[in-house]
Formats: sequence, structure tokens, C-alpha cells
Amino acid sequence: MKDPIFPINVGEKQYFMVLPDWEEDYIQGMLVEKAVPYEFAMLQAMESCLRANDLVLDVGANIGNHTLYLAAVAGLRVVAFEPNPELCVPLRQAISLNDLDGRVTLHEVGVGASEGNAHFAERKPENIGGQSLTLDDSDAAPISVISLDALDLEDKVRAIKVDVEGMELSVLKGAGNLISRDKPYLFIEAQTESDFDALHEVVVDLGYIYWDTFNATPTHWFIHSEELGQDAIVDHYFQKGRDSYKLRLAKRDLQTRLNEANMKYRSANERINELKDRLNEANVKYKEATGQAGQNRERMRAEIASLKAELAKCKAEVSGVSAPNNEAHPERALGLDFSLPEEQGKDKG
Repeated sequence: MKDPIFPINVGEKQYFMVLPDWEEDYIQGMLVEKAVPYEFAMLQAMESCLRANDLVLDVGANIGNHTLYLAAVAGLRVVAFEPNPELCVPLRQAISLNDLDGRVTLHEVGVGASEGNAHFAERKPENIGGQSLTLDDSDAAPISVISLDALDLEDKVRAIKVDVEGMELSVLKGAGNLISRDKPYLFIEAQTESDFDALHEVVVDLGYIYWDTFNATPTHWFIHSEELGQDAIVDHYFQKGRDSYKLRLAKRDLQTRLNEANMKYRSANERINELKDRLNEANVKYKEATGQAGQNRERMRAEIASLKAELAKCKAEVSGVSAPNNEAHPERALGLDFSLPEEQGKDKG
């Protein structure tokens, strides 16, 4: 079987991903269909604030969408963490395929608040990377869990991306020393508003401010206040205020188009209902006409049968009228034809 290797294009640059489950898995399928990185806007934001050879941690690497882009396109060094061997095997293949062994280190472990063990709650064929870990103290648990602080990384970490299906806060709690030391950019997923509130409370205590949001499942960008300075913070939030006017105009335009679409939808439904009523009426008339035609046919058959009987009676009463060639059809001898159209055809045949 041919290796499931697919190209990913970013401008003039190209790299390759190994995507064995692209027919089932949503993210892998999107990568094959579009041939561009998934969550591209966030990757561009990450690249914009980093320099070549900066060290980045990709916690929850999945099939390697972020890891491979950051290493192959942005020229960064990446330490990736992915506990699922079903994803690690093709990711390791892609790292070697793109000659990134010197830039990417992959740890096949989960990441949490402290060391431990875990297992996957369930397998999701349509989203293999969306499987959440369940902590498990038993020795039989197949997945090792570590904390980022336990790695004791010597080089400065410039950014941390965390997408671990609900364990984001645990990852941050296990990285307090690292974050306080290096003050990296944080790109953290929070699926719900309550998740965001809890996340915001933690990062504010670490000296961070909210900067931006990306992706369908919200991933939030936090920057340490020391990275920015007062002027940058003021300018940023002033721009956010200006953007709110654009958002209002976009929302108004979207609402107008939505209203127009709703009107067209209602009009189309009304037309469809009208056509359905007319079709039902036509069906009723057709059935009535068909029924009447059948009744008329049967009535005519009965009348013809009655006339034939009368004719036979006449034959018995009037002798010697039929010529020799008309003995089988005495009515013809009288110049009469009481056959139905189909019977006439048969006679001609």
C-alpha cells in the first residue's frame, strides 16, 4: 500500500505530512483537501512574534500540524508532546521525511500538573486527536504523564501552545516555574466561556494579559506584561476598540443578508406549498377522471352486451337474414358493429 504522504503548501515553501486516517479523521481530511496548514491564522500569529531557532513547546501535537509548520516554515525548534501512539508513529515519519530530526523532539507522553499515569476515555475515529485523558494511578495505565517543570529545560522557551482536550489548566499548573522564568507567549485552548474564565484567572496571576483569539474552538493568545510595555498595551486595546466598529458593521451587514436569505427562504417555501397544493388537486382530479372513465367503460360494455343479447334474440326471431359469410357475426349482416375499439383491432387481425 502506498504511504499516505501529502504535501502542505505555504507560499513558496512545501513540506509533507503522513496522514493515515485522512478518510475518517476531520483534521487529517482537511489537510488533504486544502493542502494548507490547519488553523493557519494562529500559526501565522505565532510565527510573527518569534524568531528563527526560538524554542517552542507544542503540548497536544496531534498529527503534527503545528509542529511541522513551526519547524519547516518558521524555522523554529519544537519540543512536541503527544500521548497517542496512533498519532506519534506518522508524526515521527513526517519529522524524518522533512529532515527535521535536528529541530523537532517528540515526547510520547501526556502533560499535566504532575507525574502520573493515564488512559484514553474513548477512541474517536472522526477526531483521533480529540481524545481526552483520564488520570489513572494503576500501574497498568498505558500512558505516562509528566509536568513541563519536570523537564528542566535549559534553553529559554519562547512560546507554549496547549490543546489537550480539557486538561489545559493542569498543564499550566505543572509549568508554573517554567512560565515564571521564561515568560513565553501562551496559546491556550478553552472550549467554553467558563473554561476561559478559569484560564484567565490563572494567567493573570502569572502576569499575563489577554491579546487575541483564534480558531473554531477558541484558542487564546496571552502575552506577559513585561513583553509589551504600557504603550503597546494601550495601543492594542485602542485598536480593539476601533475594530469593534468594524465588527458592528460586519454584524449589521451579516444580519441584513441573513434577513434577505430568510425572506427568500420563506418565499420559496410558500411557492413550494402552493405547488404541492396544486399537485394534490391535480392528483385528485386525475383519480376522479380515471374512476369516471372506468365506470363509463364498464357501462358501455354492459350496454354493448345487452345489445348483443337483443341482437341474438332478433336472430332467433328473424330467420334467413344472415348471408353464409356472416353466420359467425349476424350483426354485420344487418350493417351493425357493436365491438369495442380493441375488439375491432382483433377482428382486423
